[in-house]
Amino acid sequence: MAEVRIVSDLNQSQLNALFQSRTGPLARRMLRSGTRVANQAKKNLMGRGLAPRRVNTGRLLNSITVRTVMVNGLPAAEVGTNVEYAKWVHSGTGIYGPRAAKIYPVHGDYLRWKNKRGAYVYARSVRGMEANHFLTDALHQVFGRG
Repeated sequence: MAEVRIVSDLNQSQLNALFQSRTGPLARRMLRSGTRVANQAKKNLMGRGLAPRRVNTGRLLNSITVRTVMVNGLPAAEVGTNVEYAKWVHSGTGIYGPRAAKIYPVHGDYLRWKNKRGAYVYARSVRGMEANHFLTDALHQVFGRG
């Protein structure tokens, strides 16, 4: 019977450059994947598919960014936004949100806001806004449900 023996020397510095570098091939791959998720999240905000359309001014849409970060010494992609109201768009509000209750005024008897034409609207309560899970849906759409 023949015997085959394979000996390999690993160059640790090259492996570190490959896997642990912020600019190496793994980091570039993560950035490309993150960009795909960010682009899909923007499509989700535009109301493509089952999610409701959530674009008025485009501020949230234009704030979605992707960047490379290091997690436990390995590169990863971070997709997100710094717009404060994104959490309410993503999770919903009122009866559609985490509290599952109508929204009532804290001060006074009525809620007041301006509609798209600039006229004031008054209400004793509102049901809230349905969620558009634009970020988590984008992750599932790009990589599939796991």
